[in-house]
Amino acid sequence: MKTIALKIFTRLLEDRKTSYADWEGHVFEKVKHIATTEKGDLTEDLLAELLVELNYENVEVLKGQRGHFDVSFTYKTKLIRVEVKLASQDTNKSFQFNGIRNDRGYTHLFCLGVTPDNIKFLFLPKYKLGKDGYTMVAMSKDTKGDRATGHKLTRKEKDLICFNNFESCIETILDEE
Repeated sequence: MKTIALKIFTRLLEDRKTSYADWEGHVFEKVKHIATTEKGDLTEDLLAELLVELNYENVEVLKGQRGHFDVSFTYKTKLIRVEVKLASQDTNKSFQFNGIRNDRGYTHLFCLGVTPDNIKFLFLPKYKLGKDGYTMVAMSKDTKGDRATGHKLTRKEKDLICFNNFESCIETILDEE
């Protein structure tokens, strides 16, 4: 019976259009196939390497030290602590950045939006989350059911920033504070 079940399931699966069909053969197809933790590590490494490339000081990726923030660096003597999130473009052409925690010790949020052939980003101070058009939706509640433990921030591609403007965007936001 196991063999029959596997054959039927395989046939039925082949008949289904996967949500990844639009990504097949594209530059960033692999993003759809890597594990969630690996996506986080990939995004942390990208941000850290970009910051090093731009000569920011004390750039550190905090692998294995989960719970507070992912990447830190110094900007004009100020310690910046960044939470990173990656979202691939969904079938509605939106990005859902999941698992954003307000109770963590980060100062800024870096969101990497991946389309089949492009990457864009969003960088914003933590204090803007839930305000200024950055509405977040609770994903889950704590064990008592009274406090959200994670939030989702949904953005359209037009809301994200092209990497040509990475340095100026980061510095503008950091200088505002």
